[in-house]
Amino acid sequence: SSLYTVSLTWGASPGDLDLHACTPDGDHIYYGNTSTVSGDVTYGTDHVAGFGPEDITILTPLETSTSNSYSFWVDNFSGNSPTSISSSSAVMTFTGPSGQIASYTVPAGATLTQTEWYVFKFNTSTPSAPVTSGTLSGTFPSCSSLAAPFSLSEPAGFQYPAKAAQ
Repeated sequence: SSLYTVSLTWGASPGDLDLHACTPDGDHIYYGNTSTVSGDVTYGTDHVAGFGPEDITILTPLETSTSNSYSFWVDNFSGNSPTSISSSSAVMTFTGPSGQIASYTVPAGATLTQTEWYVFKFNTSTPSAPVTSGTLSGTFPSCSSLAAPFSLSEPAGFQYPAKAAQ
């Protein structure tokens, strides 16, 4: 059973939002990399036609992590048209062993070029008190910089894997 789950749900448009996580060890978990090598963090199903849910599950007790921060964000894979990520009605929930810890709603006012929603980060020593920012950005983040997740782009040559039709 899971210890912690982060779930993303949204409306019909834009249709393809993607849940992403950076683990304390710097692994990038999303539809193209669905598990850490150890299997302690896993990604569920990629939904490409709205609504979700998309889930990332943490199976290992947080105290055993070699570092101390997980970061979660949403990418509007539908791109910058026809609607912005703010119109998605997206909600991300963070649930632990005792129930829901936090819930976040996408901020209003995203421009069409702001396709990333950096939702929250939590420290493994205090998972009941997530640090949130709700930042909107047009730059895809990198797991190599958890302190400033939008300061770098993916490595040169990075491409999203192709998606299967659903």
